[in-house]
Amino acid sequence: MPHPRSIATRRHLLRQGGLAGALALAAQALLRGSRAQALPKVRVVVATAPIEPNHHYFLYAQARGFYREAGIDVDIRSIRGDVNVLRAVIAGDADVGNVAAYAALAAANAGAKVKIIGAFTPRFDSHIGARKTVRSLKELEGKTFACSGVGDISQIGPLLCIEQAGGDPRKVQWVSIGSGSARVLGLIGGSFEATAFNTVYVKRITSYDYLHVLAEQAKVLPEFIYTWEVASAAMLAKKELLAAFWLATARGVRWGQENPAEAAKISQDFLPDQPKEEVAFQLDTYARNKHWFVDGVLPQAFWNFTTDALLRHALVAKVPSYDDFVVNDFALTARQALATMQ
Repeated sequence: MPHPRSIATRRHLLRQGGLAGALALAAQALLRGSRAQALPKVRVVVATAPIEPNHHYFLYAQARGFYREAGIDVDIRSIRGDVNVLRAVIAGDADVGNVAAYAALAAANAGAKVKIIGAFTPRFDSHIGARKTVRSLKELEGKTFACSGVGDISQIGPLLCIEQAGGDPRKVQWVSIGSGSARVLGLIGGSFEATAFNTVYVKRITSYDYLHVLAEQAKVLPEFIYTWEVASAAMLAKKELLAAFWLATARGVRWGQENPAEAAKISQDFLPDQPKEEVAFQLDTYARNKHWFVDGVLPQAFWNFTTDALLRHALVAKVPSYDDFVVNDFALTARQALATMQ
């Protein structure tokens, strides 16, 4: 006989109606069927190597057993660079990818058959740091600024922040350096005058009396989409599997945000070379700021702000419509289901 709680949950979802309720019920059916056979696999790729704590919610969902409880086996790996992640998804080597927003839009313009299925990390996790001789974002004009590559998100974010502060980003001397850790070391060593880095490096940067943080990009650009999750057409057709994956990941996001100390331990094990106090600071900051979007629903206001900025700077030639490119059904399913789960 079904457990009373499961009956109540099904009734709640049926009352909600629509595709979201149907997907949630299908995901429950997937879990029941998987118990008697090998678990279906979902392959996830993230565009940082190693995977940065900003996207460790996949690891939390796996470590806490949420994927297995959902009846799926999830393989998580990193591939350096948004373009390479998109290629893997398009080629069928991965089912879901986490990439920078602008990269997915550029791929869509090129005819790539991918869609956005939500965003657990739509807000920037990035700060702009500089030598103390640079006192404002506008004063970055004429200064050397290190990014991972011209046209990458580590340049686009600061470019928009400088513009927002009344500066001219065309007057900045952009230099391509590489990873965030390499840029932080270069800033400390005086190879350039400014760069962008994730929260994990804030304590290290501010420990030097000649460096400071000029801006937190999420506060300057609160509605600019940092990253989102994409899926191929083949994966989108597997609605029950994708619904189960999204809900389990959302549980990982919620757990990480509610349990930063325990989450930091998982992240520290994954990043043994990163000082533990830096990782703990990052996870505490996420929890305090409610950095992640727990259900992954992508607001249209974020879409409008981001696409307007990218079009204005000719970083993309055109954009598809929100309704054509964003599929929020799975995130809405997670929102409903999370409300019934403790």
